[in-house]
Amino acid sequence: MSHTTTFLLSSPLPYRTATCLSSLPTFRASLERKKGFGPPQTHKEKGPSKQLQESLQGASAEGKKAILLHNDSRELQSVVKSVEQDMSKKRTRQLNIDREVAAKGKVDFVKVESWGSEGKDQRDVDNLKVKSFSPSFSSRDTTGSFYERLVHRIQLLESKGEISVVHAKTLPPFQDWNFGEERYLQYLVDQLAVFDALRTSIAPISEQESKSTLFNEDKFAAAVKIFDESLGLERSEALQDDIKTFSKAMGAVHKKIFEVPKPTTQTTAYVKYLRQLAGVSGSTKPGKEGYLQLLSHIFVVYVTHLTTGIRIGAKALDCVSLLKHSKAVRFYRFYPQNIRDPLKVLIQAINRVAYLIPADEDQEMVMEELPKAIQKTSLLLAILAVREKQ
Repeated sequence: MSHTTTFLLSSPLPYRTATCLSSLPTFRASLERKKGFGPPQTHKEKGPSKQLQESLQGASAEGKKAILLHNDSRELQSVVKSVEQDMSKKRTRQLNIDREVAAKGKVDFVKVESWGSEGKDQRDVDNLKVKSFSPSFSSRDTTGSFYERLVHRIQLLESKGEISVVHAKTLPPFQDWNFGEERYLQYLVDQLAVFDALRTSIAPISEQESKSTLFNEDKFAAAVKIFDESLGLERSEALQDDIKTFSKAMGAVHKKIFEVPKPTTQTTAYVKYLRQLAGVSGSTKPGKEGYLQLLSHIFVVYVTHLTTGIRIGAKALDCVSLLKHSKAVRFYRFYPQNIRDPLKVLIQAINRVAYLIPADEDQEMVMEELPKAIQKTSLLLAILAVREKQ
């Protein structure tokens, strides 16, 4: 029996932004006045006349119909509109619809455990047993920054179960993870393989883009170049130092030489895929599609490290006592002096990408690669999802 899980332990959205639209009607009215049109006119809907109301009182259904048909059509329309508005309000209250939320295109996914009786009584609807609930967003959400829209797409994918990773057995919850030295060393090795693959894939693209004078043809390469070593987020050097320090400390404690393991098979396959997207493997030429898909993996790898990865680092300090003594934590803490907030730097870089690739279809191609990027990145964390006896 297979099981699925998704390693989204921390929200990659550190803050929320709001767009103020309250001044928009005033702004439009002022534009009309400047053009000489004057303020827009408003028309008040009149209700049924007093005479018509008195005629309707006490009349039978057929009588009311006859009276309405013989009266002015505007009054008839007013009555109908009044009734429709009243019914609409009643339906909204019965269904507990939040008009503001509905207007934003937000979708709520619920799994109903018991539907109650077959009757249509309102009480049966109110007493439905909800097993799980997860909010989501429209897949075509175009509001907010590019970073926020990427995060919203991840939330949508997660709520629909489209980014879960299949495992042979159920994995323990994060709070129960308890891994040892060798597993943690393997985790660092796998992380190094992926970050180094990104570094060596981005470098030639960056060099090629710098020499090019054709912006339209190389704007996708320019978007990838944003994430070269000059950004200050690259992790390969810090990982190399941690692996060297940690493996040496393991050897000293256990009085034997610990050989640094090779990357796992799934990590090696992921590295190969990243190189293919960048066109550095020799099997494919770099191009628009590969660059856009590579951007998705760059985003997921870095945002996973700066959110979930930081929690894993804290967990490692609890599980692996040797880590505290060896101080092999540069992967989480060491950045250039000018990088005070790595996540903020990443967010700014992602948003710069949108200026280089403003077309909706290009940004959508980045988002369509998110499920694969998240699944492959999640597999790198699975080695630590165990309850090992220390």
